[in-house]
Amino acid sequence: MKVFYFITKSELGGAQMVVYELLRAHKDKGDEVVVMAHGTGWLAEKTRTLGFKYVENPYMRKTYNPWILLRAAITFVHAVKKFHPDVVSLHSSFSGVVGRLALRRGYPIVYTAHGWGFTAGTSWLRKGIAIVGEKI
Repeated sequence: MKVFYFITKSELGGAQMVVYELLRAHKDKGDEVVVMAHGTGWLAEKTRTLGFKYVENPYMRKTYNPWILLRAAITFVHAVKKFHPDVVSLHSSFSGVVGRLALRRGYPIVYTAHGWGFTAGTSWLRKGIAIVGEKI
């Protein structure tokens, strides 16, 4: 099976640990996997150590600048089309929004929300953006 993982950042965190555990299972099954995120941190290193391809998306970061998000989406779509996976797996709210808007057809998508925009302490602006993003 060919799986493309898209996550916001490569730094160590809860969502990255989930993806890492999934990668370990893919290694045992002999699947072909590509992981894309911003940065070359912890997840990038673990991905390569397991023998999978890591692709950095330098535009994928938490911003509401539409031009940067457009560049992140274009970079993502080009990488997905080049790999031609059986499934695309989106991890984290931010990559979930960007990934689902950019890649609406052609590939099955699995979306796993991690740092959700509705948790306690989240600003009303961020909650509003998350609600609108999910509705779209």
